Amino acid sequence: MPTPAKSGVRLEDLGFDQADLGRFTEMMYMADGLVIVTGPTGSGKTHTLHGLMNLSLSLFPGDRWITVEDPVEIPVYRDEVTLMDVVGSGSGDDVDTGYEDALEASLRSIPRRLMFGEIRSRGSASLAVTAALTGHAVLTTLHTDSALGAVPRLLDLGVSKEMLRDQDVLRGLTAQRLFRRLCDCARTVTRKEWAGYCPQWLEEIFTEAGHVKVANREGCPNCFEGHIRGRTPLTEIVRPTPAILDALINGNRHMAREVWVKEGGRPLADQAVALVSSGNLDPNEVMRCINVSGVRHVIS
Repeated sequence: MPTPAKSGVRLEDLGFDQADLGRFTEMMYMADGLVIVTGPTGSGKTHTLHGLMNLSLSLFPGDRWITVEDPVEIPVYRDEVTLMDVVGSGSGDDVDTGYEDALEASLRSIPRRLMFGEIRSRGSASLAVTAALTGHAVLTTLHTDSALGAVPRLLDLGVSKEMLRDQDVLRGLTAQRLFRRLCDCARTVTRKEWAGYCPQWLEEIFTEAGHVKVANREGCPNCFEGHIRGRTPLTEIVRPTPAILDALINGNRHMAREVWVKEGGRPLADQAVALVSSGNLDPNEVMRCINVSGVRHVIS
């Protein structure tokens, strides 16, 4: 992902498509509530978080933000943003205590818009939800495997079911991964030429399309080992409805996923498999980044 300019991280510069940019914009038209960006380490969560804050600043000129990070990863050079850096807060439990003290301090400040670097403990989870319930708009990150997985994770961290059922708490959940896209020099292979493990979703692509494209490891002057230089994100964006929240709170993630998909949601796996089908991703890249199961429409 690109290095941010002094004007802040722009979502459109991170590689998100127009449909995702529209969903992000809709999600950020909020006066209060909690938006959580999820994904594993190295998936670009922090850049997206800063991009969402920058988007909010463009939607609501003059609003002020306070950010709390341990440590600050992306400096922000804007008068509307106050950075709280928690570097040097100690080790072990002392780190969480110092971080949570900074979160509490931000709640006592005048700005209603807050960015917390991450939810990583019971205390920070409680403070993030409390902030959303007391009139603050909050952006933060969480380590989960999917956007829908954020709710079970919050429950694990001690957030009450009653709080999560409140429609004013969770405004948006996202999950993302960074993928290497294929260069034009990619090779075309058939099922007979495919070497290695072939999961069911890939078998279906071979059956329907007859071939897939894979990286040309020799590469060309325009790429690195067959992949376009740099990585681009895929994201899934969930606006939690009562039906989705009830299913998640009751421990039925499968039902929540079914409801979300019926409402137009596109899981990461579906998007990734469609890009393999269209020749933009190497199947090995998909298997490297995510687990694929239950994909219904392989051919885009």
